Amino acid sequence: MERNLVNDFRRLLELVSGECIPCRDIDALRRELQGILTREKCRTAACSHHALVKQAIAGISLESAEPSEANVGITGADALIAETGTVAVVTDVGCPRTLLFLPPLHIVVAETIQIVPDLASTLEIIAKRTTPWSSFTLITGPSRTADIEKILIRGVHGPKKLCVLLLESPPSP
Repeated sequence: MERNLVNDFRRLLELVSGECIPCRDIDALRRELQGILTREKCRTAACSHHALVKQAIAGISLESAEPSEANVGITGADALIAETGTVAVVTDVGCPRTLLFLPPLHIVVAETIQIVPDLASTLEIIAKRTTPWSSFTLITGPSRTADIEKILIRGVHGPKKLCVLLLESPPSP
């Protein structure tokens, strides 16, 4: 993985008030996840069926909840876009759209190998999916909007906080 893509993704995500935490291995990722859940006082979670999510939450005590009742939504990602600091998530049976918007905190677990340069690369990845899906969502930071007086408000149309736990992918042979 090109180090500049990782740095660009992280820098641009943080520029829009997202958080990106690099993790050297799955144990470090679990520790970071547990720390966030403790810090944010999360007791209920809605989790996608993504394989990396299942690995990440293994051994962590969380009560399962519907997205509308959960303190946190935990998903994987289909791609991370370096040029904008954007997370791309395909919704399907294992990851309903409401999981991305209803919990006040959205935690994404992903690998550095998933970082691509641009949207065109992301669309190529999504076009190659062989399993049924309903939509894909591009997430650039936590939800934010402004009222008529241009006062910025977070969390009106989605999560107030977005955190990406970024697992270092093993080097390519």
